[in-house]
Amino acid sequence: ASPALASEVARLVALGTVDQAMDTLGRRGVQLNRKVISRLAASIAQSGLSYRDWVVQKTQAGARGQSAKGKRLVIACDGGRIGIRYRKSGRPRKSRRHGYDGHWKEPKVLVVYEVDEKGRKVKDGLCRYDATMRDADGLFVVLTALLGELGAQEAKEWIVVGDGAGWIWDRVAGLIEALSFDATKVTQVVDFYHASQRLNEIAAECKGWSASDRKKWVEQMKRLLREDRAEEIVDQAPILFKGRGSKKRRKLFTYFKERAGKMRYGTYRKKGVPLGSGAVESCVRRVVNLRLKGNGIFWNLETAEGVLHLRAQLLCGRWGPFHSDGIDPP
Repeated sequence: ASPALASEVARLVALGTVDQAMDTLGRRGVQLNRKVISRLAASIAQSGLSYRDWVVQKTQAGARGQSAKGKRLVIACDGGRIGIRYRKSGRPRKSRRHGYDGHWKEPKVLVVYEVDEKGRKVKDGLCRYDATMRDADGLFVVLTALLGELGAQEAKEWIVVGDGAGWIWDRVAGLIEALSFDATKVTQVVDFYHASQRLNEIAAECKGWSASDRKKWVEQMKRLLREDRAEEIVDQAPILFKGRGSKKRRKLFTYFKERAGKMRYGTYRKKGVPLGSGAVESCVRRVVNLRLKGNGIFWNLETAEGVLHLRAQLLCGRWGPFHSDGIDPP
């Protein structure tokens, strides 16, 4: 297959199923069976993953780019969920197929994009997506390499946004150190809407409250968040929950106690810092859920890794550069 045909086949597989790709190609007069389409897409995916590994090696050796110089970068990570198949040992069935066990596994997704001084995403600005089936450490290896390739150490500011997941915040310091970035130029933000959801969970535990009481309390606590007074929310714990079973319910406030320093929403708004992680949550939906997640859908780990990488490059608008780099990694 020519590079152009292989690229188009991989693009169609990233967009939809192999059967859909086969139908689209057939309507264009290109007759390829499922095995050929799968093989071509896997080849392009493997080239892209090889290039990504090469970038990791280069950045670990100290190579740095310049694309992000002087820019405000938003960096966000999140996880999704897809089904993975694990082949059973033993003889195949009468159909000559091996059985498998299906389990849920969390793919990790990262987003890096550029914002202006008001915190709005820059149109046609720097934007990168990627996704992997690796664990949290593996994702941050990919993220570190990506930021190094962009020259993020030359950026004006980093804004790290995420939900309350500890696996994200525990690794931010290592990310800053790996790229020798000035920690005073890094703003860490817990997603305001996740914090609001936690307030609703706390209100739901107040069994004697009416719906209007819960709504009123949540709005009062949101006002405290907007005024940089997250610590005062923690002070509500001994007031709301007393006596039997209170210790378990007070743990709900740990979310705010441990992350209060990342909840200065009033200050963030004045500085043009995004308050939410909607960009990465949208990325999880578009890259993972709309292609790889569904009832009865189970993937091999290697295939899932390849399709995630293909789809991430396609949806962030970098298919051309990705294909020219990935088809023949140095």
